Formats: sequence, C-alpha cells, structure tokens
Amino acid sequence: MHATQPLCSDLFNLVWDTLRTGRPRLHRTGAGLTLAGGLLAELVLAECLAVDGEHLVVLGHERPRDPLLADMLRLIAGECGRHSALLTWLDYLGREEYISRVADRLIVAGVIVRDAPGRFSLRRDVRYVHASQQGWATCSWPATRLRYALRDRRLAPGDRDLVLAALADAAELTTTILEDPEERGRQQTFLRQALQDLPAQIQPVVAGVRTAIGKAVLTHRT
Repeated sequence: MHATQPLCSDLFNLVWDTLRTGRPRLHRTGAGLTLAGGLLAELVLAECLAVDGEHLVVLGHERPRDPLLADMLRLIAGECGRHSALLTWLDYLGREEYISRVADRLIVAGVIVRDAPGRFSLRRDVRYVHASQQGWATCSWPATRLRYALRDRRLAPGDRDLVLAALADAAELTTTILEDPEERGRQQTFLRQALQDLPAQIQPVVAGVRTAIGKAVLTHRT
C-alpha cells in the first residue's frame, strides 16, 4: 500500500528526479513555478482560495491543518489587497524557500533526504533523493499511477490525479510519465481530451504555470 501524499508532494516527485540524480527535471526556475502551482492548487481544492480572472481571492480565513498551507493562506490573505495577481504569487512561491518547504514534507515523512553540498564541495546545488527502499516506492508511485491511468484511459473529472497530470503537462513533464514511445501518441491524445474536463477553478492555476514557465524560458534564453 502507498500512503496518500499531498498533491504537491506527488508533484515534487515528478518535477525532481528523486530516484536517481536528485536534480530537477527542468530548470530550477521552472521547477519552482510548477511547485508553486501545486501549492496554490492545494488551497483551491481545499476551498480556501479561488482565482478570479488573473487574481487570487481568499475565500475564508479558516486555517488549513497543513502548516505550509496555513502559512501560505495567512500570507496571501494579508497581501491580497495590494498584490493579488496569480503570476506574482507563482513567482513568489516558486522561490527556493518554498521548494525547500515542499521537500520538508517528504523529508519529515521519511520519503526523501536532502543532499546539500559540503563546505568544500565544488557542487553548489541542493539535491533530493529517496531515503530508503520504501521511499523509492513512494517517489516512483505518482508517475507510475499516472502512467497506468493514461494507459487505461481512466482520468475522471473529479480525480485529483487529473490536476496532477495537468500541472505536469504545463511543465512539459509528460514524457517523464509516458515511457513507451509506441503508446505515447495515443496516451497524449487521451490526456488532451481528459484535460478538457479539468475543474474550472483549477484551470487558471494550470494556465498560469504554463505562462510563467514560458516567460522564464524566454528570459533565460535572452
């Protein structure tokens, strides 16, 4: 049995190669923006937050039980009068501080460990790898689960994995999930169809992630 992880923890294990290299599968800025989208999606799914056009709206001040989400909601509620743009919050929550806090959830659960460079190491980046054999199974499960869902054509509108697949698609991580090149085209077609049923309240978050990553790529190239 696989313990249920928060949406953004599952997303972390798609964004980060926690099975082998410990590095993100896309550039660091893109990885942070994708995880920021996952955190906002958790708040939206918890009915603490909504997106009206391109702006965040706090629906209530009841604190989520998760400490990270509670801190985020308090921060957003305090700043939304001045700063409510979705892209602004994606950029803010995509910083290293929040990448680390998403990783901390998995570290506390015993799933991954943080591999920070030593004082005299030539390596500068922090890496995240599975902590044990059971950690390996937990890290690999989100991609495996999505792979089976796409193979068997069973991503339903109310399925949380549809949100996970949408965020992975926005970050262009579907090739990480779809390993069989002979089946990839058919499965991508089904994914396009399934994403048409993405919950309306999540659609702006996914679109925002896609836009923010696109802008980050252009900035990196110029």
